[in-house]
Amino acid sequence: MIWDVDVRKRFENAKCPFTLTVRLHSNAQRLVLLGPSGAGKSQALKIIAGLSVPDDGHVRVAGLTLFDRRARIDAPPQQRRLAYVFQDYALFPHLTVLQNIAFALHTGLVNPKRNVRHDAVTRWLELFHLEPVAHQYPEQLSGGQRQRAALARALVAEPRALLLDEPFAALDRALRAHLRQELAELQAQLNIPLILITHDEEDVECFADAVIHLQDGRTIAETVEHDALAA
Repeated sequence: MIWDVDVRKRFENAKCPFTLTVRLHSNAQRLVLLGPSGAGKSQALKIIAGLSVPDDGHVRVAGLTLFDRRARIDAPPQQRRLAYVFQDYALFPHLTVLQNIAFALHTGLVNPKRNVRHDAVTRWLELFHLEPVAHQYPEQLSGGQRQRAALARALVAEPRALLLDEPFAALDRALRAHLRQELAELQAQLNIPLILITHDEEDVECFADAVIHLQDGRTIAETVEHDALAA
């Protein structure tokens, strides 16, 4: 089982308390979590990544237990080896593209040097056609270049899975279509499982082996595409 998630978390809010209950049990290489804004999609992804701690339940990815409240297991985000790409890409503005990618491999307290050399970093710069902008800063990049840089930073450390938080939402329609295809081909080449959260049916058409529908903080339905979801 690639994705085995059964978690609950209460979010206290003076105006509208919210309880998130998420159940994912799937062998889909490409799992899409679909729902409207406010459904809890991003919170669910943060729990899987270890960026938010649920009140109860478990998170298992590819057979490995990353969180289990009863067993008192809570692996920190670094040890989960899950690449997380935020909707706004979260690139470090004071680091170049090269440094941003190298940061994922960096263990020291000082940021990677501007002229850092690493075979894996060079590989991803080439794969995403980022060599011409390797020494530029995020504010100097186009939307597509920022997304490629964020993906390269996420993938350089060879994660066991890829978590994508509405990765095409900030792009114009033409660029979204191009980068969807580019990412789909890359995922197939790397054979890395992914969860993509979205409210866009075009993302579903391009990526979904299986779809989990989330509404008002609860998984309410699941749809299987290409017979990929395990029974």
